[in-house]
Parts: sequence; structure tokens; C-alpha cells
Amino acid sequence: MLFSLIAAALPPASAPLIAPHVAAASGETMTSPRYVSAAVMPNGQVGLLFQNNGSEIRFKRYTSETALDASSQLSTSAPAYPQLATFRGELVAAYVGAASKLAFRISTDNGASWSAESFLFGATTFASDTGFAPIVVTSRDQNSLYVFTATGGAVPQYRVSTDATLVTWSAATVAGDGSMHLTSANQCGNAGQECSRAHVFQFMETAVAGRWLYVTKSDSGYGQSGRGTQYGTLGGSWSAQIDLGGSGGLSGSGGQSTATTFLDRDGNIYYLRADEYGTNLYFQKSTDNGASWGRAVNQYVLGLGLYQTGAPVGLSVSTYSQGELCLVGRVRRDRGHRSGGPALDCARSVRRHRDRAPVRQRRRRFRHRPRVPVHLRPE
Repeated sequence: MLFSLIAAALPPASAPLIAPHVAAASGETMTSPRYVSAAVMPNGQVGLLFQNNGSEIRFKRYTSETALDASSQLSTSAPAYPQLATFRGELVAAYVGAASKLAFRISTDNGASWSAESFLFGATTFASDTGFAPIVVTSRDQNSLYVFTATGGAVPQYRVSTDATLVTWSAATVAGDGSMHLTSANQCGNAGQECSRAHVFQFMETAVAGRWLYVTKSDSGYGQSGRGTQYGTLGGSWSAQIDLGGSGGLSGSGGQSTATTFLDRDGNIYYLRADEYGTNLYFQKSTDNGASWGRAVNQYVLGLGLYQTGAPVGLSVSTYSQGELCLVGRVRRDRGHRSGGPALDCARSVRRHRDRAPVRQRRRRFRHRPRVPVHLRPE
């Protein structure tokens, strides 16, 4: 199932477009939620971890397909892209905390309560910026937890643990040989804000055990903010990069958002990205574990207003009834003012995409109540 969830980065709270954000399904007000990470919790519901208003990290969880609990604060640190993952039956939150150290908190009850912060890598420091914040993901079987890090002009590194207590970790190891594309920062020029907020690397294990997909900056356009994919083995060799574009023009305008990937229920890979101004998003699909990609399919025929979508997050949610779910984060429009937040907030249903043509948008006036999700059904 496809579950693409909320803008990863909304405009700063000072931007005139943004008024207080409302998580309608729980009646909760958020000031400016951004940089969302999502995971299917052990109970089959979805959990969200996000930065709020540049001042804290909060956790929010679904209790059903269309309802959420009130959020809880996990930290007063506010790094970009906090991470959430389900590992060996537990929920793990990770984010760069005090003194730039990577903090972990564990929940054994699907986010109802959390352990105290643990800094498992001692005095080692980590980036907290939008481009190079660490990525924390599990293997497909959820028995191994990986922390990926990168610096500009270098091959990424990873650490891995199979210890449910997270006490024991491997040493930092390069993710591949010279065949890996080096990471580098976005060069956004005059592009919209989604470009400058875009994370520059992602990792995901494919449906083939031990075969990973790596997303990083490509050489398309003028080398500014395009993305490409490689598949390979951690610590080993990688394929040639497939350039999926998304860079800006000569002036830099056109650079896009964070690019993310996920597996659907059939093991196909979806690649998701939003445009530079957060007015539309699209997917590309691979049916051969990243060896090739279908064409880009836009979510909307007509773009939305500025910064109503951001970098989407995809999940396979087998407990939900609507098939392939797509939840698109956006600014709510409600009786003359604008608000928004991490809630089910979608406008229409897509019956069977078949990677052919964009679907027609059906506009609605949004109310402060749960919404029926957008559906993207697989072929």
C-alpha cells in the first residue's frame, strides 16, 4: 500500500502564507510542523515524528485509518529530519540532540511512552542540517537498524545494530566502493524553498534481501539539485546511476524537494518528489528493484497553492482498508484563513494509475475534520 504522508518541510513560520497549523483529526494546533518521518508501528498503525516550529521534536500516532492521538514532545532540540523506525518489535526515534550527538528514544508500547534519551555513539557528532542529517532505517525484515551518514564530496558511511537494546553497534563503514556516486550539497540558485530544504541522500533495502537502493544528487541539468538512483550491496559495488532529473536551469530555478522511496505490497519501488514551490508532487515506479524506472506521474493536473505539498513520505500499511494510501500534507484552507498540520488531508481518489496520465484534481473546501485518504492503487 502506498502511504505518502504530509509535507516534509513547510515554509518557515514567518512566511506570510503560514498561519497556525491544525492537526484536525485530534483537534490539536501545531505552529509549523515540518521534516516528517513516518513508520508503521508494531500494532500496524502509523507513527509520525517531526520538527515543530523550529523549537522541538514531537511524535504523533494514528489510532485508526482516519484518527490520531494528540502529539507528545520528545525533545526541545529541533534538528532537520528526525527519524522514526520500527525495529525488532519496538519503535525507535532518533534525532540529533544536545551537543550535536545522535539521540535515541525507544517505545515498547507503540508510542504511548518513551525511554529517556540515550546517546549511543558517545561524543561522536552528527550533522543536523537539512542536507546531511543522518538517516535511520531498518532492513526490510526489521531485524537490523542502520544509521547512514554523509559529508559533501565523500561516499556515505553506515553503522548497523541487531541488538534490540541498541547497545551494540558496528564501527562506521563506507557504504560502497568507488562505484558509488559521491554526496554533495544542493546548489539551488533561484529555486523555490523546497530545494534548499531537500535532504541529499537516502537508503532503502529493496525486495531482494541485501540489495539496497541509494538516492543522491545526480549530474542532470547544471548539477544543482537533480537526483539519481543506484542499486548495490552495502560495503560493495553499485550500479551506474540512473539520473531521474529534477535539477534547476541555468539560474537554478526548478530545483526540487527531498526525494524518497518506499516498497509497495508487491515489492515494487516508488520514488516520490515534490516541485520547488510545493505545488505538486509526482512518483516514478520501478518493478525491477531499481534497475529501471517508469515515467513521472503527477499527483495533480492543476498545481496547488505555494508550499501546500513538500517532500512526501511513503509507507506500506497492510492494516488499512483503502489499498495503496497516499496522504499528502498541505496547507488547509478554511473560511478565509489558512492552516494545516500532520493529518489525513487529501482531496480525491485515484482508481488505478497504471503510470499513464495524471489524474484530474477535484478541489474541496477543507474543514477541521478527518479526511478520506487519497488512494494510489498499484497495477
